[in-house]
Amino acid sequence: MRKMGGIARRAKYIERELELKKPVLQVDAGDLFFGDHPQSRPITAFNKDSALVLARGSAKLKVDAVNVGAQDLSLGAQFLNELKENSKDSGPLNLISSNLVDKITGQPVFETDRVVELSGIRFGIFGVCRESPALPGELAVREPKSAAEQMVKKLKGEKKADLVIGLFNLGQNRTRDLIKQVPGIDIAVISGDPSYIYDPELVGKTLMLQSGVGGKYLGQMEINYYPGRALRPADQKQVEKIKGQIDALSSQISQMEKGTQNQTDVLAKYMELKKQRDQVTLQLEKVLLAFDYKHRLVPMDELMPVDVEVKGWIIRAVRAEQGLK
Repeated sequence: MRKMGGIARRAKYIERELELKKPVLQVDAGDLFFGDHPQSRPITAFNKDSALVLARGSAKLKVDAVNVGAQDLSLGAQFLNELKENSKDSGPLNLISSNLVDKITGQPVFETDRVVELSGIRFGIFGVCRESPALPGELAVREPKSAAEQMVKKLKGEKKADLVIGLFNLGQNRTRDLIKQVPGIDIAVISGDPSYIYDPELVGKTLMLQSGVGGKYLGQMEINYYPGRALRPADQKQVEKIKGQIDALSSQISQMEKGTQNQTDVLAKYMELKKQRDQVTLQLEKVLLAFDYKHRLVPMDELMPVDVEVKGWIIRAVRAEQGLK
């Protein structure tokens, strides 16, 4: 129920951003429809109604890409296609997957990638799904690293994307390992575990983000892109120097974490070290990235205004579950 309430608040929030004439790109990294449903429990009629509300809400919001996650496939690919069909009156449901294929034909089951142009910037978007024994038998999952490499090459080369966004339904650890091995991904958005990244994590030249599950937060990033920004030899020396500073600060922080209990002087020093590390990390990001950014997690709490139409869909789904007309 909380997730459905989140989509109503998110719809209103995005509407206000658009009213301010802001160019808005929206993505979902996967497990949207059944992401917080325990796998040990069967999918109920109410779960299906909830999935339709989320699909219609995403269509109404014009979300540019919804990566298909492993839990989204709890009822098979056909159910997702039915969601797409049943929500089309609200807009397009842009489901993508770069590594889900038909087991027999080897052909992609969903659109593999999308390119969206905003304010003259071409954003190339792809998405990968994790392997799961619960996936429908008619589907196969291509190895995520190979799929990511193929998509980066296609989006940067053939489709002339300025920035590549990867949607990873792999959890944080697997995503971190993958993007270390696949250059060319500018932003990695994560699903697949119930975690948050409050401050974006820089892995090589890739910015890694995650806003959790259940619609509790909306991750929002403002980007200023600088075409042709390149790392010069002098910059490389600066990078190594800054990385050394970050490692030294991280080591001090790790040591102090063992002794911060109610010691005011130690805690103050600990917080100061973390502040210094954040500042130094920001310096590193400015050198490495092709863009500057501001990021925040916006809580979709109950005090936020809601989209009346989406709220109506939620109420009808709840009343149907309760056997009311």
